[in-house]
Amino acid sequence: MTQERPDPQRVGESLSGRVVIVTGGATGLGRAACLEFAQRGAAIAFNYLDLPGRDVTAQALLTETAIKASSTTPASPTTARCGGSPRRPGAR
Repeated sequence: MTQERPDPQRVGESLSGRVVIVTGGATGLGRAACLEFAQRGAAIAFNYLDLPGRDVTAQALLTETAIKASSTTPASPTTARCGGSPRRPGAR
């Protein structure tokens, strides 16, 4: 037995006015999740780690820009991002 996929417009309406928090939202699957939820009308908050040897901060800015551009609602979705360097255990 197969299930029919829900109508994307109906799902999008159900996310309007909601906030989605995505960890690791600057790259990969996290970025894809951010963009998908934004297209469905949700406000997005995402975080990321700025890892040595990778320019994740620039990728996070691209993700934030893409979220704002992919808005299907007249008002731009709200985005918040928070990045930082990973801490070593016991580091202060």
